[in-house]
Amino acid sequence: MALLFLAPLFAGVVTAHDPGTLTILLREDMIQPSEGTLVLNDSILFIHVDNRDNMTHEIGVDVDGDGIFDYSSGPLNRTCDRANDTDCLTAWTLRTENLTDLVGSNVFIDRDADGVEREIWINLTSDQHSGTTPPPIGQCFGSGCDETPTESEDEMKRSGQTDLQKGMMLLGLTLLGGAGLIFVSMIMGRQ
Repeated sequence: MALLFLAPLFAGVVTAHDPGTLTILLREDMIQPSEGTLVLNDSILFIHVDNRDNMTHEIGVDVDGDGIFDYSSGPLNRTCDRANDTDCLTAWTLRTENLTDLVGSNVFIDRDADGVEREIWINLTSDQHSGTTPPPIGQCFGSGCDETPTESEDEMKRSGQTDLQKGMMLLGLTLLGGAGLIFVSMIMGRQ
């Protein structure tokens, strides 16, 4: 019942995707999280938080299966002396915006200085939007573009609501009115 009332609110809702970041913490005994799903254009941020002395981590993924990392962080350290080592890293961000070869399921490897390897499962999906790209605002497309719009068609375009949305709102208002009528009659019957 509540769904009928809420359906008109969600009819025609459009969502967008801003680039996001999945943060993965590299700890002594675990990786948090050890799996994730991203959309192409998102980023993965790997942060070294392992407290063991002189322990480095390297993150990599072998996309083509040749045994060599196609994308690699290089050594990640717990701390860095930036004054003496400008190449030292404590974190690595992998931006996926142009990495279409990573679309699908990937196993990233976290290899620490002791040679211990842990897997990080990342599923990268393409950022696809349904439908085709619409023409610029003000241009007609589809059947009937050669016809001049009538006054009622112009009014429908201005309303911005589809017939389904209008019908759902009418149904919702009718049900709400009916429920209100039943409520009032119940109150009147108690008196």
